[in-house]
Amino acid sequence: MTTQKPTHFINTFLPEAYEKLFFPEFFIAVEPRNWNANAYLMQLVQKNPTISTRNGNKALTEDTKKMQDYVIPGTIADTVLRQMEGALKSAKGKAAISQFWKNSTTIASTSINYEKSKYQLRGQMAEEVVDEDESRSRKKQRVQATQLFESNGVEGEEDEGEAQDIPNNSDEEDDNNDVDDIWESWKRLLKGIRESTVLPALSPESHNVIWCGKKVLCRSVLPVEHFQELNKQVPNIKIQWVDRIFKQLLLEALDTGNKEEWLDKVKMFRNCSSTVDLIAKRDLMTCIFNIFSNLFDGASETLSSSESCLRYYVIDPLLLACNKYLKDLDHDVTFYPGEIELKAMTFQLKDQGITDKRLRYNADGTILCNNIATEVLLSEVSSAFAENDKGKTSFDHYKAMFGLLMMLRTLARKYKYASFNSLRT
Repeated sequence: MTTQKPTHFINTFLPEAYEKLFFPEFFIAVEPRNWNANAYLMQLVQKNPTISTRNGNKALTEDTKKMQDYVIPGTIADTVLRQMEGALKSAKGKAAISQFWKNSTTIASTSINYEKSKYQLRGQMAEEVVDEDESRSRKKQRVQATQLFESNGVEGEEDEGEAQDIPNNSDEEDDNNDVDDIWESWKRLLKGIRESTVLPALSPESHNVIWCGKKVLCRSVLPVEHFQELNKQVPNIKIQWVDRIFKQLLLEALDTGNKEEWLDKVKMFRNCSSTVDLIAKRDLMTCIFNIFSNLFDGASETLSSSESCLRYYVIDPLLLACNKYLKDLDHDVTFYPGEIELKAMTFQLKDQGITDKRLRYNADGTILCNNIATEVLLSEVSSAFAENDKGKTSFDHYKAMFGLLMMLRTLARKYKYASFNSLRT
């Protein structure tokens, strides 16, 4: 099996890298835009927790210099390597590296402890399988004893209390034990990163947040193995498949080449007979078809003219259709378009005694669950259609992160007696 060579390396890189570089894996696995001294040292210490400060700095300096011979001049990789070399010689760069090594023991021990915890968890899970039958047997015996006491007219209140208490608490205790070691390990790791790295004020790691999930790239400051292990613990969003009754009509509609044929398929879809439980889904898909009918009238040019046009013609109508679908399923929800105040953020600020309206969060759209008076959906549109404004996109991404955190925190406080596993899933 051959490894595909990234476009920023010259042809001789892969054959010679493992012979001449101390830590070539870093430059192969990490995108050039994420190359920096702290990221290099972080992964180096994770790979070799016993490496000394002198050897680590030597590896960083020599690899940075040698790598310049293996990248194509003028590429982002070439630019970043030259910046790294300059940073290593500056007073600020030397101070940051010195600070990193002061906290390297925490980072190294976290890596070792995490691996230990992982195997401990596997052992615990094996023990739980063995103990499960015994637990069920004890529960069955308690129930039989209670029934026997009741049939004989005996109160047996104490035994009944025991029979109820143990089963009700054991599941949540097991759930908590399963995740404690993982989260404690990550807490120590993030603490070490904050103490050893100069992080941007809005970065998730600065606020004990981990960006993870299916198809989410590992950020350069995080160890790849930890990140992959954590992704196994994150529940995936359940995909809502199109019912087979609608599938053929949907495929035919997508194959149409003009508006007349498209509208005919939409009409057929709207008149499609279905069971009661599928009517809401049929109506939702019909609404989506109608929204995209505008694309046949040159709306695609309009969508690329501004963010407001994209929201008005596509995003807000889609969210309104989703809101109607939820209402058809008897959920008490309301969609709010435009620059609408995020109630969850306001609530959390007010809880801290902050009432300055200039600090409130205005979202591009929200869906509010009325019976709990907080949002369950947050919408942020970063730019017009097909426009790549990286600065605006990055800012809105961080902004939405804080908004979602406040929504989760509000829900967690409202249901404060729920188990961690309930909130996680």
